[in-house]
Amino acid sequence: MMKGHITVLENRRKDENMKIYITRHGQVDLETKYWNGDVNLPIGEAILSELGEQQAILVGKRLKELGFKGKILSSPFVRTMQTAELIAKETGSEIWPTDWMHEVFRSEESVSRYRGYTLEELREICMHISKDAKLKFPWWTQSPEDKTIVFNRVSRGIAGLIKEQAEKEVLLVGHGASAGAAHNYLQLGGEHTWNCCLGLYDSDHPENNFGRDVSFIPEHMVSANAVMAMDINFGKNS
Repeated sequence: MMKGHITVLENRRKDENMKIYITRHGQVDLETKYWNGDVNLPIGEAILSELGEQQAILVGKRLKELGFKGKILSSPFVRTMQTAELIAKETGSEIWPTDWMHEVFRSEESVSRYRGYTLEELREICMHISKDAKLKFPWWTQSPEDKTIVFNRVSRGIAGLIKEQAEKEVLLVGHGASAGAAHNYLQLGGEHTWNCCLGLYDSDHPENNFGRDVSFIPEHMVSANAVMAMDINFGKNS
């Protein structure tokens, strides 16, 4: 656990309620088609599959049912931005590309091969990016990361949101590593960070908190990229 974790969560202003929703991107195209045919990009920049798009629409509809109207803070990877765009179409939200939610880079090779997209290029993919959004370039790490490094960068980002209290509610759109780290930092529970699973941290009503929920997605559509939940018995004992 990050040092100062509980202090940050407990020492917020008591008159401010904040809701932080968390989701992972939809399933990626398992044939690893590259965005705009750019074969120089690593597999890490794969686009959403048809199932992934359907999952993103479902989590968008669920967020709309929950009354979500806040900002969407998304990893600037293509698959997360595509997920955020489909959610935004359902909720009417604006998207803010957010560097600290990006995917983990586990090797020097993955860092050196990655090109990434500028904010201007991302605007060609997503129509719901805020006109006030800013994104430094390059926005990704320049060295390999491990689970602890990812947890720490995501934790710092969330701690900043809570400390600033600039927003009443936000949605974080990340990856298995970053969305999982966000769930763990906020102690939301759940076993698997499925594609488009949903978590909620409600600062004033912790009884409403939940983690890694996929109850709004039909069981046959629940996945973790190449792994389908039904193939592993949905985490249940046989």
